[in-house]
Amino acid sequence: MDKEQTTIFIVDDVQDNAIVLVTIFEPLGYKTMVAMDGKTALSMIEEYKPDIILLDIMMPDMDGYQVCSKLKSNPVTREIPVIFLSALTDTTNKVKGLEIGGVDYISKPFEEAEVISRVKVHLENSFLQRELKSLNDKKNRFFTIIAKDLKKPLATIMNATKLLEDFVLAKDMKSIQTATNSLSEVTNNAMAFLRNLLEWSRVQTENLHINITKLNMGGILHKSLQPYQKEITNKNLKVINNISREATVYGDRYMINMVFENLISNAIKFSMYDGIIELKESDEGDFLKIQIGDTGIGMNQEERENLFMIDKAIRSKGTAGETGTGLGLILSKEFIEKNGGSISVEKNDPRGTLVTVTLPKKDLSSVLQ
Repeated sequence: MDKEQTTIFIVDDVQDNAIVLVTIFEPLGYKTMVAMDGKTALSMIEEYKPDIILLDIMMPDMDGYQVCSKLKSNPVTREIPVIFLSALTDTTNKVKGLEIGGVDYISKPFEEAEVISRVKVHLENSFLQRELKSLNDKKNRFFTIIAKDLKKPLATIMNATKLLEDFVLAKDMKSIQTATNSLSEVTNNAMAFLRNLLEWSRVQTENLHINITKLNMGGILHKSLQPYQKEITNKNLKVINNISREATVYGDRYMINMVFENLISNAIKFSMYDGIIELKESDEGDFLKIQIGDTGIGMNQEERENLFMIDKAIRSKGTAGETGTGLGLILSKEFIEKNGGSISVEKNDPRGTLVTVTLPKKDLSSVLQ
């Protein structure tokens, strides 16, 4: 938990009280914000979403209990921990504060060490709860992906196998050929999915060894295009490969190969018929920038923002009905960052998607391990 990125919001109608709290926490590296009344506090808290709130009770117009109740009824602010600070020391007021959603109650006048200690504890608890929620979201998404994206191909394989038995008995060679082609496509997609799934799992458990070597990106991009020549031909795509044979980076060959196979596959999948896919490079000092642009269906801003999040992964069919889970891009981001690079996705001009990957031009093994 980074103190410099942690905001403590103070709500107190007495300026001197607020100043005391500011002078306690800012020297410790925390960022502080102050509101002198409940109404102002509510609007500021919703806008800035602080990490914790220190809330006075006895305030005019809207007291601390009312402020806390409104915070807890708002989905945007309900998870922010609230600590009441008040001169009301009787048990009834303390219980009321906790019942309406406060996580703690500190009586005034307070000891500086006590306030610091309690704030630290509740910040840590809040951070751990957010981490736990994130992990649960990822776990749920992970199992959803497995359930949906294995069930469908397995069902297709079972059906195709049954049809093949019937076609063989009928000696219908044309239907046998069609069924085997379909079966081959489904099994290849299922294997690609399983490979991505297993690799993503390895990254999450950190059971992954990185072997950094000097890589020729011209060769890697050329190799990444080869498995998709049939799809390129079927969609009549024009592929412009401007990656030179002299373009080199440092990275793990297996990971980088897998990343660009995923990126090329996506560019083809979402390209319109008679579309264009362009690969280009540029020197960025210590890094090489590689861009893959297509003239396909593109993505809106929300889709681009959620593209690399396992709990919000985008599931879209390609222009020829191709299926996917979005897991390939999530894995690509993990691999690129493990190799000291970065990846971003933006709208292509005039249409489609532009993926930008930067990779180091020098060996970062000592930094990455």
